[in-house]
Amino acid sequence: MDWCFCGLNAKRLRMVRVISFAILCVAVMTSRTTFGEGFEPLARPLENANLSPFMMGLLLPTTAPASILGRGESDWSVATHWISNFVEDRRGNRAAVGDGETFIGSLRYARGFGDFEVGIDLPYVRHSGGFLDSIIVDWHDFFGLPQGGRDVVPDGRLLFELREANSSILLDSPSKGFGGAKLHIARALEIGKGTTAGRLTIKLPTGELDEFTGTGGVDVSASIHHDRNLTGRFSIGGWLGASRLSLPDDRRDIARQAVFGGGIVVRMIITPAMVLKAQWASHSPVYDSELSVLRHAPGILSFGGSVRLSSRDVVDIAVLENWPNGDTSPDFSFGFTWRRSS
Repeated sequence: MDWCFCGLNAKRLRMVRVISFAILCVAVMTSRTTFGEGFEPLARPLENANLSPFMMGLLLPTTAPASILGRGESDWSVATHWISNFVEDRRGNRAAVGDGETFIGSLRYARGFGDFEVGIDLPYVRHSGGFLDSIIVDWHDFFGLPQGGRDVVPDGRLLFELREANSSILLDSPSKGFGGAKLHIARALEIGKGTTAGRLTIKLPTGELDEFTGTGGVDVSASIHHDRNLTGRFSIGGWLGASRLSLPDDRRDIARQAVFGGGIVVRMIITPAMVLKAQWASHSPVYDSELSVLRHAPGILSFGGSVRLSSRDVVDIAVLENWPNGDTSPDFSFGFTWRRSS
């Protein structure tokens, strides 16, 4: 499927932008809703983990809510991510090649027990050649973004390869299976104004290293998350975290066992049932490698929002781009999450 934007000339594109901006301004100016009680389901941050095939099986620091479920409250969710990767870095006998698409579907459950909550995350991972290559090439052409070589390789190719001095993993045919299951416990904290929560997460040794779905090790991550209202319609949040990684023996000579991360989220109420969000996150490098794809810290920029469908149901929609250091996280990914509270 090819998308062509050549019919949108500069004048028409400017008109679309002006109309979109005008609609947004009217929605904001006519809304008198403010962040407060009852808005927590809409205020939860979007997911913006580093889902690169070289990082996917690791429990890296990532964003999470700054509030916890109350006693007896529960939350079910189904989260999906479509990820398009394209990166190629070869130096001598070392290589990191990620060309393909990944689908991740996760079933999650969390329950509140007063001052703390516990939860579980069960991901299912599928790697394939996919169908997004031509769409992303047209997207980059439309906005004048660099292709990075994506437009000169065959569409629909699947090639994940990580080759270092003492290890080599290659995936060139579709694969699927369960990823690294995660358990978490979170506790509400009182630190200044706003809401704060501390979180401890453990990744279980599920998933297969050769299939790029896991590492077979147990990882542990601790993080702190804080949210605060700025004005009636705006709120801001931030988080800091650290992970202790358990990597295979043949990667330990190039891998760091401790990884640190952090991020920020800005939210804006559009209507009582819609909140827009912009986020940025990063983490310290995982590998001490000659390959730039592995040795640099990533930047993960996400835009989207949350929409309330009913008193119990909320959906999150997010688009993620790699900025800066584009080769260290996925080129493009799209996330959709449905959440039901009770």
